[in-house]
Amino acid sequence: MRPYFLLLFMFFLSSCLLTHKEIEEELELGHSDNEETVDGQADGQENQKEQHKKSVTAHGVSVVEKISQMEVSIRELRGQVEKMDKVQEDRVAELEKGLLSLIQTLDLRVATLAEEVKNKKQQKNSVSKDDPDRFFKEAEKLFKEEKWKAAIINYEKYREKNKKGQFYRKSTFQIGLCFQKLSMSKEAKVFFREVVESFPKSAEAKEAKKLLSQ
Repeated sequence: MRPYFLLLFMFFLSSCLLTHKEIEEELELGHSDNEETVDGQADGQENQKEQHKKSVTAHGVSVVEKISQMEVSIRELRGQVEKMDKVQEDRVAELEKGLLSLIQTLDLRVATLAEEVKNKKQQKNSVSKDDPDRFFKEAEKLFKEEKWKAAIINYEKYREKNKKGQFYRKSTFQIGLCFQKLSMSKEAKVFFREVVESFPKSAEAKEAKKLLSQ
């Protein structure tokens, strides 16, 4: 009986050893599989991070480009606004110049009308109504008082009524001086030239030539 039990015990022991060894192999295999799974998950997370990083980088470049384009557009708009401002300033300056000239012309016309009214009143009370030189005398008086516009009116009236009068030459020259005092050089030169052309040997012509050369 003892050899039989001994043989049975040895067979049982070998079975246990084989089962234990198989369990260890299975455990090692399972651990290896777990490590591969963990490593795979880690690699997937790294790939996701890399893709996210690339996406953020690409998105960031797009934003920078858009900002750059906006800055270029702003500079272009600023340049257009500056050009428009310059054109507007030029137009305003032109209008101001035209308005100034118009105001001077209107002032002269108003002064002319006022002087005509004044002369009519004076003519009613004047003893020397038939004096042909009265306009010249009045003009000389106004010239001394530096009433240039009123003087022009009276000199011109004298010229109209006395085309061959002795004061025609001086009246023409004096009108040029009055316009010069009013800073209306273009109009003044017209009368200075008339003196030079019509009375070339006169003292007024010599003075007119000097004024024209200035």
